[in-house]
Amino acid sequence: MRILSFNIWGDYGHFKKFHTTSSPLSFSLPPPTAIYGIIGAIKGLPKSDYITILTGYNVKVAIGLNNPIKKMRMGVNWIELKKSFDKLERAPQIKQEFLCDCSFKIYITGKEEFLDELRDFLINHRSYYTPCMGISQCLANFNFTGEYPGMVKKISDGEEVHVITTIPSSYPLKIEPGKSYHKERMPVLMNPDRQVIDYRDIIFENNGKPLCIEGGEYIDLGTEKAIVFLNS
Repeated sequence: MRILSFNIWGDYGHFKKFHTTSSPLSFSLPPPTAIYGIIGAIKGLPKSDYITILTGYNVKVAIGLNNPIKKMRMGVNWIELKKSFDKLERAPQIKQEFLCDCSFKIYITGKEEFLDELRDFLINHRSYYTPCMGISQCLANFNFTGEYPGMVKKISDGEEVHVITTIPSSYPLKIEPGKSYHKERMPVLMNPDRQVIDYRDIIFENNGKPLCIEGGEYIDLGTEKAIVFLNS
């Protein structure tokens, strides 16, 4: 299995939770569906088709934390765009939650032709559209960090493996002292109409420390590093 990795970061980020309305809250990290959008922006895929295209390439995503998760709330002025611009009224100020100084390491696998094209964009720091951390106000930067020959392995009875990415909550997790564990329900799969068809509970360590799992399958990167794909 061939795996590419890259960092993506920004001063601020906002990945809106599906159950929030007038006071938007943000996921603590980008859901796999948001990573699809970021890849689509880098490669210049059409907004209406990128989900179908990436699903066809059998793209899988793993997400690690480079920085501790930090959040703040900021007042944002909203504008009613359904009215004509010459009749705009003063909009209410809404408190919106943002990630601060956010940085994530993304691991991607898929079909060879897709990986070849994406690798060229990442290595040369090229993107068709400007990538962002969730919304257009939160611009993002990225850099290529490596390529790995991943191998699928299964944890034996009594074995423990430390993974450097987030994991689905279905994995048996060993709780270790000195770590701050969090769980969030996130969308991991959408259909071509951009309707979410699969949600999963994702576990992560707030400071990006490795998670110790005691069962299930993982990907060995061959460098004493292990990851778990969220949408496999």
